[in-house]
Amino acid sequence: MPFGVPGSGKSTIKKLLAEKIATLDPKMWSFDSVSSDEIRADLMSDFTKAGKTKKEAFDATARTGPQAYSRAFGQLCSQAQTGKGKGQTHVIFLDKNHPANGLRRVVDECKKNLKGNIIVKKLYLVPEDVDSSKLNRIKNMPFSENFVC
Repeated sequence: MPFGVPGSGKSTIKKLLAEKIATLDPKMWSFDSVSSDEIRADLMSDFTKAGKTKKEAFDATARTGPQAYSRAFGQLCSQAQTGKGKGQTHVIFLDKNHPANGLRRVVDECKKNLKGNIIVKKLYLVPEDVDSSKLNRIKNMPFSENFVC
Protein backbone atom coordinates (compact mmCIF):
# COMPACT_ATOMS: atom_id res chain seq x y z
CA MET A 1 0.00 0.00 0.00
CA PRO A 2 1.80 3.13 -1.11
CA PHE A 3 0.81 6.31 0.63
CA GLY A 4 1.69 9.68 -0.81
CA VAL A 5 0.39 12.86 -2.31
CA PRO A 6 -0.30 13.07 -6.05
CA GLY A 7 2.96 13.11 -7.98
CA SER A 8 5.01 11.46 -5.23
CA GLY A 9 5.90 8.43 -7.38
CA LYS A 10 3.29 5.76 -6.68
CA SER A 11 2.58 4.96 -10.34
CA THR A 12 6.28 5.04 -11.20
CA ILE A 13 7.08 2.56 -8.44
CA LYS A 14 4.17 0.36 -9.60
CA LYS A 15 5.60 0.26 -13.12
CA LEU A 16 9.15 -0.53 -11.96
CA LEU A 17 7.95 -3.20 -9.54
CA ALA A 18 5.79 -4.86 -12.22
CA GLU A 19 8.75 -4.89 -14.62
CA LYS A 20 11.05 -6.43 -12.00
CA ILE A 21 8.58 -9.11 -10.94
CA ALA A 22 8.01 -10.01 -14.62
CA THR A 23 11.68 -11.06 -14.80
CA LEU A 24 11.35 -13.47 -11.85
CA ASP A 25 10.20 -17.10 -11.70
CA PRO A 26 6.39 -16.98 -12.16
CA LYS A 27 5.94 -19.95 -9.83
CA MET A 28 7.52 -17.86 -7.09
CA TRP A 29 6.37 -14.31 -7.93
CA SER A 30 3.35 -12.68 -9.54
CA PHE A 31 1.98 -9.16 -9.65
CA ASP A 32 -1.35 -7.39 -9.98
CA SER A 33 -2.33 -3.81 -9.37
CA VAL A 34 -5.44 -1.76 -9.12
CA SER A 35 -5.28 1.88 -10.15
CA SER A 36 -7.96 4.34 -9.13
CA ASP A 37 -6.87 6.70 -11.92
CA GLU A 38 -7.26 4.00 -14.59
CA ILE A 39 -10.64 2.87 -13.24
CA ARG A 40 -11.92 6.43 -13.03
CA ALA A 41 -10.67 7.21 -16.56
CA ASP A 42 -12.52 4.17 -17.92
CA LEU A 43 -15.74 5.22 -16.19
CA MET A 44 -15.34 8.83 -17.35
CA SER A 45 -14.78 7.85 -20.98
CA ASP A 46 -18.44 6.89 -21.44
CA PHE A 47 -19.48 10.36 -20.28
CA THR A 48 -16.95 12.22 -22.41
CA LYS A 49 -17.96 10.17 -25.47
CA ALA A 50 -21.52 11.33 -24.79
CA GLY A 51 -20.37 14.95 -24.95
CA LYS A 52 -19.80 15.73 -21.28
CA THR A 53 -16.81 17.84 -20.25
CA LYS A 54 -14.00 16.25 -18.26
CA LYS A 55 -15.24 17.99 -15.12
CA GLU A 56 -18.81 16.81 -15.68
CA ALA A 57 -17.55 13.26 -16.26
CA PHE A 58 -15.40 13.44 -13.12
CA ASP A 59 -18.32 14.69 -11.05
CA ALA A 60 -20.61 12.02 -12.50
CA THR A 61 -18.21 9.26 -11.37
CA ALA A 62 -17.66 10.60 -7.85
CA ARG A 63 -19.52 7.67 -6.31
CA THR A 64 -19.07 4.94 -8.91
CA GLY A 65 -15.29 5.41 -9.17
CA PRO A 66 -14.50 4.47 -5.56
CA GLN A 67 -17.07 1.66 -5.69
CA ALA A 68 -15.45 0.19 -8.83
CA TYR A 69 -11.99 0.50 -7.24
CA SER A 70 -13.22 -1.31 -4.14
CA ARG A 71 -14.73 -4.14 -6.25
CA ALA A 72 -11.54 -4.50 -8.30
CA PHE A 73 -9.41 -4.66 -5.16
CA GLY A 74 -11.71 -7.27 -3.62
CA GLN A 75 -11.53 -9.40 -6.78
CA LEU A 76 -7.72 -9.27 -6.81
CA CYS A 77 -7.59 -10.25 -3.14
CA SER A 78 -9.94 -13.16 -3.75
CA GLN A 79 -7.91 -14.38 -6.73
CA ALA A 80 -4.63 -14.05 -4.85
CA GLN A 81 -5.94 -16.02 -1.88
CA THR A 82 -7.13 -18.90 -4.04
CA GLY A 83 -3.68 -19.00 -5.61
CA LYS A 84 -4.89 -19.92 -9.09
CA GLY A 85 -2.36 -18.74 -11.64
CA LYS A 86 -0.45 -16.82 -9.00
CA GLY A 87 3.07 -17.17 -7.70
CA GLN A 88 3.94 -18.31 -4.22
CA THR A 89 4.42 -14.64 -3.41
CA HIS A 90 1.77 -12.52 -5.06
CA VAL A 91 2.05 -8.74 -4.93
CA ILE A 92 -1.06 -6.55 -5.17
CA PHE A 93 -0.13 -2.91 -5.60
CA LEU A 94 -2.72 -0.26 -4.71
CA ASP A 95 -2.13 2.73 -6.97
CA LYS A 96 -4.37 5.31 -5.39
CA ASN A 97 -4.14 8.69 -3.75
CA HIS A 98 -5.10 8.39 -0.13
CA PRO A 99 -6.51 11.67 1.15
CA ALA A 100 -6.81 12.05 4.90
CA ASN A 101 -10.52 11.27 4.87
CA GLY A 102 -9.97 8.09 2.84
CA LEU A 103 -7.17 6.37 4.76
CA ARG A 104 -9.43 4.60 7.24
CA ARG A 105 -11.58 3.26 4.38
CA VAL A 106 -8.61 1.66 2.58
CA VAL A 107 -7.37 0.13 5.83
CA ASP A 108 -10.84 -1.31 6.47
CA GLU A 109 -10.92 -2.67 2.88
CA CYS A 110 -7.62 -4.44 3.47
CA LYS A 111 -8.83 -5.95 6.73
CA LYS A 112 -12.06 -7.11 5.04
CA ASN A 113 -10.42 -8.60 1.94
CA LEU A 114 -7.12 -9.96 3.21
CA LYS A 115 -7.45 -13.08 5.33
CA GLY A 116 -5.00 -15.78 6.29
CA ASN A 117 -1.30 -15.77 5.48
CA ILE A 118 -1.16 -12.25 4.11
CA ILE A 119 1.58 -9.70 4.67
CA VAL A 120 0.66 -6.06 4.17
CA LYS A 121 3.52 -3.66 3.51
CA LYS A 122 3.03 0.05 3.68
CA LEU A 123 5.21 2.36 1.61
CA TYR A 124 5.26 6.01 2.58
CA LEU A 125 6.38 8.35 -0.17
CA VAL A 126 7.49 11.77 0.93
CA PRO A 127 9.04 14.07 -1.67
CA GLU A 128 12.62 14.92 -0.78
CA ASP A 129 12.76 18.26 -2.57
CA VAL A 130 9.49 20.06 -2.23
CA ASP A 131 9.07 23.67 -3.23
CA SER A 132 7.17 25.82 -0.75
CA SER A 133 4.06 25.98 -2.94
CA LYS A 134 3.67 22.20 -2.71
CA LEU A 135 4.61 21.88 0.95
CA ASN A 136 1.25 23.12 2.21
CA ARG A 137 -0.61 20.27 0.55
CA ILE A 138 1.42 17.58 2.34
CA LYS A 139 2.26 18.98 5.77
CA ASN A 140 -1.03 17.95 7.39
CA MET A 141 -1.42 14.53 5.77
CA PRO A 142 -1.60 11.80 8.40
CA PHE A 143 0.81 9.28 6.84
CA SER A 144 1.29 7.74 10.24
CA GLU A 145 2.22 4.13 10.91
CA ASN A 146 -0.04 4.19 13.98
CA PHE A 147 -3.02 5.34 11.92
CA VAL A 148 -2.96 2.37 9.53
CA CYS A 149 -2.08 -0.43 11.96
